Amino acid sequence: MIQAIRHKGFLSFALWACCLVIFANAQDFDAEISATFLDVKRSPEDVFGQAQREHKPVMVWITQEWCGACKSMKQSVNGGSAVKNLMDKFLVVHATGDEGDPWKEAAKSTATYVPQTYWFGSDGSHLDIPGTMDQYRYFFSDDASLANAMQRALEKQPRKGEEL
Repeated sequence: MIQAIRHKGFLSFALWACCLVIFANAQDFDAEISATFLDVKRSPEDVFGQAQREHKPVMVWITQEWCGACKSMKQSVNGGSAVKNLMDKFLVVHATGDEGDPWKEAAKSTATYVPQTYWFGSDGSHLDIPGTMDQYRYFFSDDASLANAMQRALEKQPRKGEEL
């Protein structure tokens, strides 16, 4: 009986320790990146109004907490400098799960995978910038591919006075 209790106690401890390791390894954007995020509860229309006033394009990241590819992308961005060097040129929204639905609607996207990244001009137009895989059009996996796409978004951004 005592041995069964000890065994059960050990299993409980082992389960608790595994959960602790999983949560400790959960990757999110670092403080430098997160400080640039707009409130995810703001509507796309409200953010587009700000984008037009500030003449900045909008970048939207949609991730899930459980997503390994999302964690990997965040780790790459956190450890890199290419995306960080461009962040001040964008208004940035980071949405988790269903919080991204209004942005997917604005992009007219039916994508169901994560992570997804969308760009919009300061006039609210969707800047359709594809990732490297045709079947996952809005998937960007690392700092370099995101920075490359950010640069393309800046090039596609309507010039001041050309907005709708």
